Amino acid sequence: MESGKDGNTGEEWDENLLVQRLCEAFKKVKNGGQKHVTVSDFHEHIEGFELGALLEILINQGVQKGIIEIDTNVIRPTPYGIEKFKEIDSSFQW
Repeated sequence: MESGKDGNTGEEWDENLLVQRLCEAFKKVKNGGQKHVTVSDFHEHIEGFELGALLEILINQGVQKGIIEIDTNVIRPTPYGIEKFKEIDSSFQW
């Protein structure tokens, strides 16, 4: 599997790093008035991963751990995910 700019492979991606990157992406779209991030927009935010590998990370580490839900190429935070984002960034609001 291809290594991302953070030096992690998809299979090894640290949950905290994923939560941090998702938090950043959700804050960015929230400032633009949206309540979701598309998979392709998140892919652009991460850089260095093939889209399929990134989707695998999102499903295996984000969806299965209850942080996000993915529906038709749209990523939304779960209530648990929102709490995780607030742990990382106290200014996070949803």
